[in-house]
Amino acid sequence: MSVHFPRLYVPSLITVQKPATKITIKPWNYCDKKNAADSNGAYDMMSCTLPDGTSVGWDKSGSFDAYPGNRYKLTYSYFFSPQNSSEWTRYTEDCYFDCQYKSTTPSISGTDGSLGSKSRGFGIDYTITNEDSYTYTVKAYLNDVLFDTKQ
Repeated sequence: MSVHFPRLYVPSLITVQKPATKITIKPWNYCDKKNAADSNGAYDMMSCTLPDGTSVGWDKSGSFDAYPGNRYKLTYSYFFSPQNSSEWTRYTEDCYFDCQYKSTTPSISGTDGSLGSKSRGFGIDYTITNEDSYTYTVKAYLNDVLFDTKQ
């Protein structure tokens, strides 16, 4: 028999601010309450094992290192008693989430200059500061017309 703790909702995606981040979570934020019941019987949440193997008891919090691009597992442990029974059986349920880097907006520095009447090509120097290391596209417009694109 497969048992699923009712109202256990672990998000499938968690974002972090830095490439390697120690995140602290309270695993119980992902379920409604310690004791739950549905038409199948009664449930009693006991503990949650974090991705680093640390076991966290009811209503506690834990932390672990998270890296973007990785998938992590939370394992919930609980007891279940079928309807009209006094026997309890221990179950575990694995929940997975992906870790994604919360990107920051790049900053572009440089100065707008009056180009006056130019009859030859010219260059404008600018710097893009991008702590995410993602590739961005810079589009240059003149009089609302796109005239250059750079990666």
